[in-house]
Amino acid sequence: KLNLNQTKKPSFKAIEKENETPPPCESSICQVLQSCRYLHTLFMAGWQSMTLEVMTTLVTSCPHIRFLDLGHCRPGLDDRMAAKVGELSRLESLSVTGSTAITDVGLSNIGASQAAATIKELRINKCREITDEGIEMLLMGLEALEILIFNGCPKVTDESRLALDRYLREHRVNVRQLSWTVY
Repeated sequence: KLNLNQTKKPSFKAIEKENETPPPCESSICQVLQSCRYLHTLFMAGWQSMTLEVMTTLVTSCPHIRFLDLGHCRPGLDDRMAAKVGELSRLESLSVTGSTAITDVGLSNIGASQAAATIKELRINKCREITDEGIEMLLMGLEALEILIFNGCPKVTDESRLALDRYLREHRVNVRQLSWTVY
């Protein structure tokens, strides 16, 4: 288990210190990930340097990842990174909360990926670019889903609820938590 979460909101009371350590750069993150072959849990929420190179290193160096939190990363999990994450064949839990870059294409990539058979928990709340079509494409591929959260996605309408109804009828999975906002 590796917790590399960054603070989401800077403290206004904090005073910059001369000896304060700057956040690690992309190459440093990649070096750490390359040495974590058997890592199964990774928290990287709030990273400001999430890139395709970091994601590629993660997927190739840490194939045993089961729990992955990429919430509020910048520039955010984009569609190409979502396709990379989908290569994690043991992935059970994925959070991309607050990703401003993921679109319906990224959700489709996840739904059509190796990870689609193992993802039990998916948090895509506050992702502003996803729509009903993306939710539907995502659900078409997921087989083991138990928790789905997509609150605060302004382009999602009641059509997503209908897609969820169809998913639940067809899959009869043990869904424990569903949470969404309809606009």
